[in-house]
Amino acid sequence: MQVLGDNHVSHVKVARAYHNIGDARYCQLDLEGACLMHEKSLAIFLEVLGPNHPNVADAYNALGNVCKARGQFPEAREHYEKSKEIRIEARGLDHVDVAGSYANIGLVFQEMGSYDLALDLLEQSLEILVRALSEDHPRVVQVVDWIVELRIQRELRTLHEKAALVNQDTRS
Repeated sequence: MQVLGDNHVSHVKVARAYHNIGDARYCQLDLEGACLMHEKSLAIFLEVLGPNHPNVADAYNALGNVCKARGQFPEAREHYEKSKEIRIEARGLDHVDVAGSYANIGLVFQEMGSYDLALDLLEQSLEILVRALSEDHPRVVQVVDWIVELRIQRELRTLHEKAALVNQDTRS
C-alpha cells in the first residue's frame, strides 16, 4: 500500500470506504461495481489487518451477498464459509454475526434446492439469535420467516414429486 503511505489507520479507512461504496452499489443493483469495491476492500483489509480480522469477515460476507445476488451460489457459499470461520474465531460461537453467517449459508443452500441442509443452518442461526436477542427481535423474526418459507418450499417440492409419480403411474 505504498500509494497510501505507511499509516495503517488510513488504509483501514480507505478499505471501509470501498466497502461502503460496494454496499451502496449493491443496493443500486450494480453488482459488478459492488463486487469490484468489495474485492478492493478485502484486499486492503487482508494486507493491513491479516486474514482473521472481523473486517475481513465482513468483506467476505459482502462478497457472498454479491455472488448470491448474481446467482453464483457455490462462490457465495465459499465467501460465507470464510466469513463464518473468521467470525467464530474472532467472536465465538454464540455471536449474532455467526448466526448471520449460518443464515446466509442456509439461504444459499435453499437457493440450490438443498432444503434439509438449509433448514439445519437456519435453525442453528435461530438458536444463536434467540439466546443473544429477545424472541421478538427483528432478526429473530426474519429467520423464523425464512424457516417457515423453507418448510413450505420443501413440502411443495415433496407434493410435486408425489404428483409426478402418480401421473407417471397413471400413464403406464
